[in-house]
Amino acid sequence: MKKKSLLFSILILFSALVFGQTKREKKELKQREQEKQFEATKQLLDSATYEFNADWANSFQGRRISLVTNPNHLKMNKNEAKIYLPYYGIAHTSNAAFANDGGVVFEGSVEDYQFKVNEKKKEITITFRCRATRETLDFSLTVYASGNSRLTVNSSIRTGVKYEGRTSSLATVE
Repeated sequence: MKKKSLLFSILILFSALVFGQTKREKKELKQREQEKQFEATKQLLDSATYEFNADWANSFQGRRISLVTNPNHLKMNKNEAKIYLPYYGIAHTSNAAFANDGGVVFEGSVEDYQFKVNEKKKEITITFRCRATRETLDFSLTVYASGNSRLTVNSSIRTGVKYEGRTSSLATVE
């Protein structure tokens, strides 16, 4: 009985060695998968038709706020943007017009749209500017191979805010 269990154990160990992947093979497989994801992300962003949804907002004062249950979006369709992001920060002007917005709100054409690819880091950075009615907004969206993203918004009259979330294909073009 002992011989059979020993033989069975050796057989299991041997099969694991023969059929298992080496660390190098696993690493190569992971790199190929990451390359595929990066190429798909690059094509999506190059089309300039995508959507960013934030899960977290980080104010420049250090507050981190969950946005999972809050509606928010940055929808880009070529040079047209539709943006609603909750705002957590300080306004440098006391304008009653901001009382109803409660966020970073914009709909219209964007300016200075730039698309930069960093092949080494496997990330894409998109920058653009929006001239809203009461302020100028500068956006910097960094998208990683997996679709995870960081969006920084700087305003001409409010403190900046950073958002973390995901970028994906635009579900419905509006």
